[in-house]
Amino acid sequence: MTSYVVARDRRRLLSGARAGNLEVVAAQAAACVLVVYLGLRGGGFDPVVRGEVGVVVWWAVLLGSVSGLLPLARASRVAWFAVALLTAFAAWTALSVIWTESQERTVADLGKVAAYAGVLVLAVSVAARGHGRALLGGVATGIGVIAVLAVLSRLAPSWFPAQDHAAFLPTTARRLAYPLNYWNALAALMAIGIPLVLLQALTARHLLTQALAAGSVPVLVLCAWLTGSRGGALAAGAAIVALIALFPRRLSLLATVAVCGAGSALVVVASSQRPDVERAAVRSLSGDAATLLIVLAIVCVGVALLRVALALVERYVEPPMALRVAAPGRRGRLVVTLLAGMVAVVVALAAGLPQWVGDQWTEFKQPIPERSITTGDPASRFATANGNGRYQLWESAIDAYETRPWGGIGSGTFEFWWARHGSEAAFVRDAHSLYVETLAELGLIGFGILLAFLVVVVVRGVERSRVKGPWERQATAAAGTAAVVAFAMSAALDWTWEIAVVPVSVLVVAAAVLTLGGGEEPGLTVRPRVARLVVVGLAIAAMVAVVVPLSGTAALRESERLVTVGQLDRADAEAISARRVQPYAGSPRLQEALIDERLGRFDAARVAALQATRREPTNWRTWFILARIEAARGDARAALSAYDRAKALNPRSGIFTAR
Repeated sequence: MTSYVVARDRRRLLSGARAGNLEVVAAQAAACVLVVYLGLRGGGFDPVVRGEVGVVVWWAVLLGSVSGLLPLARASRVAWFAVALLTAFAAWTALSVIWTESQERTVADLGKVAAYAGVLVLAVSVAARGHGRALLGGVATGIGVIAVLAVLSRLAPSWFPAQDHAAFLPTTARRLAYPLNYWNALAALMAIGIPLVLLQALTARHLLTQALAAGSVPVLVLCAWLTGSRGGALAAGAAIVALIALFPRRLSLLATVAVCGAGSALVVVASSQRPDVERAAVRSLSGDAATLLIVLAIVCVGVALLRVALALVERYVEPPMALRVAAPGRRGRLVVTLLAGMVAVVVALAAGLPQWVGDQWTEFKQPIPERSITTGDPASRFATANGNGRYQLWESAIDAYETRPWGGIGSGTFEFWWARHGSEAAFVRDAHSLYVETLAELGLIGFGILLAFLVVVVVRGVERSRVKGPWERQATAAAGTAAVVAFAMSAALDWTWEIAVVPVSVLVVAAAVLTLGGGEEPGLTVRPRVARLVVVGLAIAAMVAVVVPLSGTAALRESERLVTVGQLDRADAEAISARRVQPYAGSPRLQEALIDERLGRFDAARVAALQATRREPTNWRTWFILARIEAARGDARAALSAYDRAKALNPRSGIFTAR
């Protein structure tokens, strides 16, 4: 009888272990697939792609909550507080529909934030089952896959589709952007991935995994280098500094960083000595491209082997007494920090750092220079501090904020403000800074909620990296926090928030950081059934917020496609369908007006165009098309009035200034 009980318990234990391993593999695979899928779909910038992911994620949350698979009460209060903050940000975005200049743009932004919130809720629920490290591993693997594909697209472009951004922005064709179609977003993703990959190189159970992770770092660095992104370099630098500051075994980290850094430097130097590669003049995998690929492979293998050697030394060799320095106490750390700060200040003053910073800031504030700095040589970009008009965008966004300090001008409407009040004639949709744009569009309240969310994640990560416990957990917190810092830096300088793969990756990482040690802390104080009902209600509301703009956009695009093939009647039906889904939107009515214009139904076209202007009164395009329709109807006075209105809404456009 006793042997039977022992055997039964052993079978249960093995079964539970296998189930746990399957869950870990599934969590890691899901995170990896999500990152790679979004990356290969243009980074998820397309609202249709982003909306589809949002629907799938919220369905998973809904089904998991109803079935009880998602442990809603296991996550700590801090994790759910962060979820509440992102939910509040979505709610404030929805509320801005009341005063926005464009309900269509604001609802579209609401769908985006709702999709992001779904990723966070699902990731928190999965990480609460103890799979936070698996999620980080999946994100690191996905970013590594994207890095490999991006580098190969430069070395063997015939293997990959033509890069879309080159057709619209030929001056930037030399900057590596595949598969995200935006170089700065690709560099930001690499900056997020570097600390996560280093984490795997230092904490993975198997030496092979450590070797593969360390060997992939030069690929990520080369990918970031070929983008020529200065913001990406700053984000990567911030991530490395944060990782070193928080990592529990700093000596081991520094040794690995030194090895990976040396290998990365070799690859970058090898790339800079091959102009055809950096100018994107390669057509096939031969010559300089083939040589660089061989160099890259050799360096990656060398870095991987050195990491294995370091791991074996750490495992079997006792460190010398000179390196066994006891960690200083709190007072000692404070003294060391103060002394280091004083030395740094003296050195900076002696080296003329304040003057240099002032000169760089002056150069940054200059408008876009006549001499393009979008050359194919990445080194030439890093030699200049010009902000490419960012200062002017931020200045205009601050002006918009001052008109409505608390609520902003409405989410998604900065484009209209810039067209009216901007200092440059260039088309701009985003303010090239998540924080400044949020301040302009959602005011102090929206900005405060967003900032609070990021601060909660970073503070939680710092706290978890200092709590006594397994050093691997401290290392996980340090790497996750460093990845979030990289995102925070890149988001301050560019519109990476719109490229879904970047914020989605960070939100998965944030979920892992927020749930570290969650089982040791109090979770939700409400009953599990109540928590489940709340999450179900949230999932239903979020899916509505995602599906409405998704359906309207899909129908509108189908209408546009049908117009290009000459099926105007079917195109009109799709436009009407889009209008019924989004009765508040101007774009479906504008599409109806364009179709009626093609069919010669000018009176119907005029009615539809007028309805579009009422729904987006500050969108110059609707007034411009109305002017054209009025002219076709023979009403010169109405056409001139609509034209003047369009010009007033976009006075610097070449359409109105050309003679």
